[in-house]
Amino acid sequence: MNLKQKIRRVTGKTGLYYTAFKLSERGWNVFPQRNGLYKPNILVCESLDGSRKMCVQVRSFKDRDPVQISQGGLKCNYWVMVHAIASGKPEAYILPIDEVKKHLKHNAGGSAVWLNEKFKYYEDNQFKEKWEQIGKGC
Repeated sequence: MNLKQKIRRVTGKTGLYYTAFKLSERGWNVFPQRNGLYKPNILVCESLDGSRKMCVQVRSFKDRDPVQISQGGLKCNYWVMVHAIASGKPEAYILPIDEVKKHLKHNAGGSAVWLNEKFKYYEDNQFKEKWEQIGKGC
């Protein structure tokens, strides 16, 4: 594994654990789940009384990279995009899955699906740090 791959992996884990921390603060019992060989980028969350469950897809970026959509992620209730991981002051954008589905874009061959590559639509105050839309787990 080269240095670039290692940095990408650390960035992904940092965003995942940041999101798990924020959800745990809101009373959710959070479990990372693998979505592929090396990518634990989905969090399964359960309310403390066990009556509610949800799934959160986490995408983490050192900078602003295009967001490739996985089929497993389209089954999640929310997407959380975490930017500026390396700065020590991450910014999270929390999107309900319906909002993500509205802005999907297929590449020319149709083999990959991307979330609006210009970043403008989700980097908005309506999504920035809006953890309350997920609700509390307790």
